[in-house]
Amino acid sequence: MKQVGILTIVGDIKMGGMGRVIYRLATRLKHKYRLAVWCLLSGGYFADELQKEGVEVRVLRRQSWRHPLNLIRLANQMRQGRFQILHSHGDDASTIGRVASLIAGMPIRVVHLHTAHWLPSERSKKQVTINKFLSAFTDEIIACSHAGRTYTINDEHIHPGRVTTIHNGISVERFNVSSTRHQPTLGITPETPVVGTIARLEFVKGHEYLFEAAKIVLKQFPQTRFLIIGDGPRRTELERLVAELDISSNVIFLGIRFDVPELLSLCDVFVLPTSIREGLPLVLAEAMAASKPIVGTRVGGVPEVIVDGETGFIVPPKDTQALADKILLLLQNPTVARRLGDAGRQLCMKAFSDTAMAQRVENLYDELIARKLHS
Repeated sequence: MKQVGILTIVGDIKMGGMGRVIYRLATRLKHKYRLAVWCLLSGGYFADELQKEGVEVRVLRRQSWRHPLNLIRLANQMRQGRFQILHSHGDDASTIGRVASLIAGMPIRVVHLHTAHWLPSERSKKQVTINKFLSAFTDEIIACSHAGRTYTINDEHIHPGRVTTIHNGISVERFNVSSTRHQPTLGITPETPVVGTIARLEFVKGHEYLFEAAKIVLKQFPQTRFLIIGDGPRRTELERLVAELDISSNVIFLGIRFDVPELLSLCDVFVLPTSIREGLPLVLAEAMAASKPIVGTRVGGVPEVIVDGETGFIVPPKDTQALADKILLLLQNPTVARRLGDAGRQLCMKAFSDTAMAQRVENLYDELIARKLHS
């Protein structure tokens, strides 16, 4: 039987949660389907990794996709590829991809949402109207969290029957590592308390609240090191804030790193201080896979990952004192921290593995294929 062709459309697949989801899905499903990943703007780290895995990756590098001729060219390329399913990721790519796939006559369209909600300033009425119109020609919309599904139905006015939740997943086995706690270049000894976070340095992630909490934590644990993994447009601003708080010697900006499992193994506590918007953060699942107790904020899909009091703690967003209190509780009570970390790993293996995610997407594909192609 001829393999069904599935085309993944995305702007780029650089380091980040969306890129990791696309990578995991493609590598898990490439044996069953004829898969291709097309990047509209640029490639990125996961483009190279997918090519190493034998997945077709095409970088189209056109900046003006709303030009009618470019849409027609994209539709012609889709038609030549003989794909049956379009699976789009990201707002712009989903708009462009769906329009082109309609021109191409592709029978099935799936949209994957990677955030729980948009701010009013980020979403014009025109965009909402276009999205609602295109949803009529979309077979399924995957939300990465129940919070995202609720927002899509209530605020984007999409019919509930078109939206399903499939939680993001990770490779749990990748985090079965341990690193020596003696890391002199980071100022870490076996006795050093270590708090870590992984997030792009942008305003929605709320790093400033973690740094203000760090100031409080350091009064009781002055040797604590805060590992800041990730990069972004706010780096200079946040480094300046750390200097103003006089905690520069305790806060280490590590930038983008490819040894995340090893870095997580150094941490006593993992914190995600998101202040505004979050989908279903893979970094929380990664910290759980590494058996680390986690502190997160009640934003987006975060409460769908953390079982408050069982695998970690949930605090209100932008609440510096609450954040500091929970970090201190975990540093002061290693037995509690260990119990929460062990429970988190068990939950991660059950609910947030890439195997479970890929199986649910595969089931969705097969259901759509049976309904649209074989009916």
